Amino acid sequence: MDELIKAIVALYLAAGSTAIRTATPGGMWLSRAPTAATGTFIVLTPISAPEDFVMSSTVGTIDAMVQWSVGNINAGSDTLVVTAGKAVRTLYHDTILTGMTGINCLMAKCNNGRGPMLDPDSEGYQYILEGRYLLGR
Repeated sequence: MDELIKAIVALYLAAGSTAIRTATPGGMWLSRAPTAATGTFIVLTPISAPEDFVMSSTVGTIDAMVQWSVGNINAGSDTLVVTAGKAVRTLYHDTILTGMTGINCLMAKCNNGRGPMLDPDSEGYQYILEGRYLLGR
């Protein structure tokens, strides 16, 4: 799962990925954004992968899932998070990730876009997508 996360972040930072970085000037964070995060940002959260795969066994193929939560704490940011969510989908859906050590990406799907959802505390918005990857050794 570590190699998958590294490949997702590397694609976000790649030279050809300026559209998503423009849509998310607050950056991409692993599992939790800092309280000082500003603008539209992404929180990347690993969801699942079988334990034996995570622990580097020789398992053949597995499904791994991640979640992208696109957020903005500012009121009226609903269109910003939807635009950024679409940029996430454009970048990661059907994109075979490369550069993973000892693992091959066989399939990549971006599923279940939900939002924009209002955060009643900040009055900002959130948009959520799930990524499903078929990985093989």
